[in-house]
Amino acid sequence: MITVVIGHGRSPEGQRWGPLIDGADRVVRMWNWHWCDRIDYGARYDWGLIEIHPCLTQWKQHNRRKPSQGWVASLLLEDHGYRFPDDTLIIDQREFLKAIPKRFWGRGETGNWQLTRGGVAACWAISTSKEGDSLVLVGFDVIKDGIAMSVDEAFSPEYMASAGFFGVSTFKEGATKEGNHDYPAERNLIETMAKCAGVAVVFSEDEWPLNIKRVPKQKFIKRILTGDNQSMKFRYIGEYPAGQQEIEAYGCKFTPGAEIEVPERWLEKFTGNRFFELVVDYELVPVEPEPEEEPRNRMLDAAAPDKDALIAIAGERGVKIDKRWNADKIAAAIKDAEDDE
Repeated sequence: MITVVIGHGRSPEGQRWGPLIDGADRVVRMWNWHWCDRIDYGARYDWGLIEIHPCLTQWKQHNRRKPSQGWVASLLLEDHGYRFPDDTLIIDQREFLKAIPKRFWGRGETGNWQLTRGGVAACWAISTSKEGDSLVLVGFDVIKDGIAMSVDEAFSPEYMASAGFFGVSTFKEGATKEGNHDYPAERNLIETMAKCAGVAVVFSEDEWPLNIKRVPKQKFIKRILTGDNQSMKFRYIGEYPAGQQEIEAYGCKFTPGAEIEVPERWLEKFTGNRFFELVVDYELVPVEPEPEEEPRNRMLDAAAPDKDALIAIAGERGVKIDKRWNADKIAAAIKDAEDDE
């Protein structure tokens, strides 16, 4: 059996992997996947992952499609009477962590370790697979690399503008940890569980054909549609992990469901924070990239380049040459190496 788990990374964009995904025996997705282009991300939907957490209100309000087999609910907080469909499987990720000794557990920025939603879905898929089965991870970009890329590279504008997006307030480019998450440790856990279960786990980029003519990722900025640029209104969803009913942060007091105008100096703290829901609407406006000048070496453009200088340039750039060559041949070798990069 081949299981495909779809994450929210951008690696499938432009790859036309839809038929490969839909041809699997089982497809698991995060519940808020409605922004995905089906040509690249497919349309099959057997199991949907949700989390038992105050943010569950987002799922109840914005979910658009029901999986054919049922829901998998990850227990992040103890069940406080949340109501689920009858076909919901409740799982506790702490059971997956037992696959590796505690001394090898990850540690997020907070000092705690909890899996990302994609990690929970991947571990659940492994735990319900049989020896000899395969698991393909699609859009697991951060877990694959073990380090955060830039926000624009990590999240598509369609995802960031969609209902249920958790935000990027704790996402830092170049970091290996975020909040309670530890990317390298999560990959190690997934691969260890798979090895113990006799399940082959691969990342889609390593297994499926790649379209090298991908369109460069477009960068966007947010533009407020209502209100002014001095303040924005946010609704408090719930504090995690303590599940507190009321908190005080940045000089403001919050109770679940309460709305508050946030001063400009705190906008960055609240915008994209998973515990606060933006009330004021905004739109994503594309940013035109500044034209980049092609780097040129004036030494190579000279009518009569100096041979000793060219030999030095070749040495700095690791270009293999023969010092017996004339200046023109050395310059051509350097230029060929530049073109290959």
